[in-house]
Amino acid sequence: MKALAGLAIAGSVSYSELAVAGMVLGIVLIALGASGVVTAIERWIGRPVVRGVQLAVALLLLETSVSLALDGPLLAGVGIVITVALFALGYYKASAGVVFAVGGAIAISTAGPPAVSVPGLPPTPPFGTGLTLSTLDGIVAQLAVTLGNAAIATSLLIADLFDQDVSADRLTRNMGLMNLTAIPLGGIPMCHGCDGVAAAHTFGARTGGANIIQGLGFIIVALFASVTFVTAFPLPILGILLGIVALELSRATHESNSPWLTVGVGVVGATVNVALGLIAGAFVYRWLR
Repeated sequence: MKALAGLAIAGSVSYSELAVAGMVLGIVLIALGASGVVTAIERWIGRPVVRGVQLAVALLLLETSVSLALDGPLLAGVGIVITVALFALGYYKASAGVVFAVGGAIAISTAGPPAVSVPGLPPTPPFGTGLTLSTLDGIVAQLAVTLGNAAIATSLLIADLFDQDVSADRLTRNMGLMNLTAIPLGGIPMCHGCDGVAAAHTFGARTGGANIIQGLGFIIVALFASVTFVTAFPLPILGILLGIVALELSRATHESNSPWLTVGVGVVGATVNVALGLIAGAFVYRWLR
């Protein structure tokens, strides 16, 4: 959940406030998903606006990609060479794994080989001190982004890429249950996202097994990768992969039957706020109809 994560990183909300916000959002998301409201919202705002949300996320990914690349042009160049070579040879689906492996090798050469370190039990969130005005601000800021990007835009992209009908309501309920389960165990608020779906599809994921493999990968990283190793990982080399994902996600906007509205929502979402772009675009869409 990017809005909540941004507030936490900036120090605007504490761990307890973050946990409470995630729990409240979990309850709200389950209620909204069970009521069918999210699918109704999806129909009301119109597909050109949803495509605009996808474009906004793509532009934000591209901005991050360029920023990471500029932080280490040489490493970014390595990522470009590897990716272009694999694309030319027809092995583009392997580019993410190869680039990640090269980055891991660089991190090992810098920080030394990682050692096994079994994490302790996660802390129990102190819910009692987390219900504040900052918590409410975080909930409001996150809810619109979650419904727009993680539910509605993701549902449409799944239909585009996988030809599967996964409703926005179903995704919303899933996110609510996921947060209510994970946060009491020490997790942080999480949501889906069209950017993650685009990334998985771009690099070869076609079934739910990809999520299982990814989960096992996270467990391995948690067991073997120390903080020193993780911080030594060269992010500029991953910036190239983000750029590829951004371009792939932006292709979905070509399906829009109102390109100017889609571009407008995308630009406002990327430069100002995704939620604002979504809301403004929805009103313009209804006005035009």
